[in-house]
Amino acid sequence: MHRGRGKHVALRITRSLLLLSIAASAGCFEYQDEGDIARALADRLTDALDFEGGTREDAPPPEEHADDPAYPQITNFTAPASLRPGDVFEVELRTDFSQTDRIAGAVVHVIGATHHVRVGSPFDPAEGLVRLRGRLLVHPELARNAFTIRLALLDDAGSVGNYVDWHLDVLGSDGDADTDTDTDTDTDTDTSISYIWTGTVDSDWNEEQNWSPVGVPRASDEVTVPVVPTSPHIGPMHTADCLLLTIENGAQVSQSAGVLTTMQDFINRGTFSATGGQLHVLDDFVSIGTLSIADGSHTLVLERGTGQVLDAPGQAVGTLSIDSDGTVSLSGPLVVQGQLTVRGGTLDIEAGHTLELAGGVVHQVTGAGSVLQQQPGSVLAVGGLGSLVIDVDATWVLAGGAGAPARVTNRSGSATDRVILDVQGTFDGDHYDMDYLDTAGLQLRGAVTGMDNGSFHNARATDTYITFGAITPPATVTGCSFLDEGGLATPGSPPFNVDGTELLGPVDFQGWSGPLGGEDHDNDPGNRVNW
Repeated sequence: MHRGRGKHVALRITRSLLLLSIAASAGCFEYQDEGDIARALADRLTDALDFEGGTREDAPPPEEHADDPAYPQITNFTAPASLRPGDVFEVELRTDFSQTDRIAGAVVHVIGATHHVRVGSPFDPAEGLVRLRGRLLVHPELARNAFTIRLALLDDAGSVGNYVDWHLDVLGSDGDADTDTDTDTDTDTDTSISYIWTGTVDSDWNEEQNWSPVGVPRASDEVTVPVVPTSPHIGPMHTADCLLLTIENGAQVSQSAGVLTTMQDFINRGTFSATGGQLHVLDDFVSIGTLSIADGSHTLVLERGTGQVLDAPGQAVGTLSIDSDGTVSLSGPLVVQGQLTVRGGTLDIEAGHTLELAGGVVHQVTGAGSVLQQQPGSVLAVGGLGSLVIDVDATWVLAGGAGAPARVTNRSGSATDRVILDVQGTFDGDHYDMDYLDTAGLQLRGAVTGMDNGSFHNARATDTYITFGAITPPATVTGCSFLDEGGLATPGSPPFNVDGTELLGPVDFQGWSGPLGGEDHDNDPGNRVNW
């Protein structure tokens, strides 16, 4: 472990964050421009230091204010001196300032990089420190390179105190820390080992005698679990890594805690059961066997991949988190028993498939560039009083087709189970169908780039089909139908087809149909909704 100490300073601060600023020195590459090397490694390291609760940001780091009591100062810290690809790590940061309840987390910046990462991690009063947890993802070009990581505290005004240096060696997966600068551009000569589970001793994944050949799989190794009397288990304090995991037909893998990470595919032809813990998959998640997941207590994280496939036909996962660099395609029906969060990339519900979400839970699409997309004939079914929130800078695309709308409904089909839709970001719909919505119906509080050919039905007497926030709507909306299955069409009373109370501009509904269409059913004191 690397231990450092900063100057001890009495502090008065407001709401605080931590800032980590990282400078890279190249080890194994020879390019024409050393500046290009440092920039490339800095960007890669920023992506590879995968902190829990991290969110990518595009901005330079704040200016240092060392020895200034008006800004938070680090007094000492503890961090690992070296890491292998796939390692889980912790950084402990201590300070003597008084307003510890103001600490919100950390920011990670690689000097010369084009982006940084902000991390949520509050001060722990019991231990008197801020603990940052993360994992070093596998990026072969980082192996056998040395880095200087600078840490500082950030206040709510965006200013920092002192920086302290954390010197980190990134090892090869064989533990080699060689950082000489030869001319060989082949930066990763490690060989992948194919491990087969035997369960000779017990069910402990990290017991080397349970594997053939003897050893514990690394992040660069392929793993196969066949049918054996004793199956592997990932439990408390376990960190299990592999390149590719295949659970064969009839075989089993169980998890109650800890973290299981596959750097590429997770393929389940047997049974994967979980009552807790996390499964991180950096490429395809395919389960044609059995998933036995306790409601909401296990987290499946799909991250960092491009063109990922989520294929678990008719099965259920616990909590589902999408943090991808590309598109995660749902290529079969799936049930999410906990919370769905899309915080990076696109979750694409392919044509004809259904995604069922738990009721009584707030499901979120959040962060710049995050997208929930539905193809023709797809169904998003939400349990009673379940909410779907499309945050600012995120997008919901309903790309249905004629005769095959993208549908949003409840899971039960009962009029008592209502779905809450809150679109604070961008809504883009064409040929979509919505029913059993809650009181405000489809709430549009961000940008609307399209909402043609929508069908709204199954309202209650006190409901509204569409509620506009304080936005400028599209100039025209074409082909929407406002149906009345419950015999509620009473002019001048709810349900309202459109609530335009807060609209900032006019909108023309053209080619509309249905007994609840037209101005008799809108709530439009500003006369901005035209029919």
